[in-house]
Amino acid sequence: MMILHRWMAPGMGVAMGLMMIWMLHGALTGTQTKSAAALVIFVAAHAGVALALAGSALWAARFAPRLHARLKRMHRPSKRHLATMLLAALATMGITHLVLHGGL
Repeated sequence: MMILHRWMAPGMGVAMGLMMIWMLHGALTGTQTKSAAALVIFVAAHAGVALALAGSALWAARFAPRLHARLKRMHRPSKRHLATMLLAALATMGITHLVLHGGL
């Protein structure tokens, strides 16, 4: 279980980097009309999830003390986790871009 936990952030970053470069490249070059819509949906979905999580936490803090105590014990990503995921995404995007365009 520890091995899976150790590789979760970089693995998710790699997947996120590949997906983002696919959507951004298609949207910027105009070669895929679905890319712009996919990019908007991707951003909207993340914003919706963040709002839902924040709203449920605020609701639990105000109206459900037992649920609030349970939410406090849940896993929350650390700054290191987020930084690892974003660095893996940026590295994947950069390497993929250079490989596909003949830079490496």
